[in-house]
Order: sequence, then C-alpha cells, then structure tokens
Amino acid sequence: MPIGTCDPATRSQLFNEQQLERHAPDNSGSVLVDVHYGWDGTSTKESAGGTGCDGPVWYLRVRNTSAMTAWAVLPNKKQGNTWIQGGPGVDQIIGSPTVASRTGGVATQLANLGLSNWKDVLGTTITFTQPG
Repeated sequence: MPIGTCDPATRSQLFNEQQLERHAPDNSGSVLVDVHYGWDGTSTKESAGGTGCDGPVWYLRVRNTSAMTAWAVLPNKKQGNTWIQGGPGVDQIIGSPTVASRTGGVATQLANLGLSNWKDVLGTTITFTQPG
C-alpha cells in the first residue's frame, strides 16, 4: 500500500488487506489472521509497512496451523470472557473474502467480538497460555 493513502480505490482495489501471524512457541505452526477492511475516510499510512490505516472489517479468517491451543485476547469484546479459544486445526471465517461490504450479520458478529475496525484487530493479543 503506498505511503499516505488508505483508500483502496486509489489502487483499483475493493478493500485493504492485511495478514497477522503469531508463531507457536513449540515451532509446530502459527496462528494466521487474514483481514479485509475498508477505509474510514480520514486515516493515512505514515510509512511503508505502517499500520496507520483504519476502517471497517468485513472479512476475518483465523487459522491455527500449530499443534497448540491458542487464545485471542479481545479487549473490546462485548459479552462473556474477553478471550476466545482456538484449538489446533481451527479455521474460522466471518464474512466473505469476495464481498467488499458488511452485511448486518457480519457487522453484528464482529461488533460483539470487539473487532469492528482494523485497529481493533491490531489491539488483539494472540497467546498460547490460557488467560486468567
């Protein structure tokens, strides 16, 4: 993504796309998070590789390729525990990778998890130790 712009349309794209990865401490694999998101209309990218862009998330895929159970600590989660658990082999998808918008159900799911925007996803911590 060029420095300065977060608008995917300036790159003839439908959405911004990022992938996060957290390696398991036993080196058996990783937790991979794929995110497609729009633009909030005001954020800018300050540097190459920077994460200054923000916007609504409409696709989230989480895969655990490791042999270990992982937990995502969700500081903005609306109800229940502030974490969710993903065992080895989990492959969870919210939204559609080919649709550049959020339907009501997807928006509600993401809001309940506290993951409405890209910066919310960045605020999530992946750990391989069960939170207290």
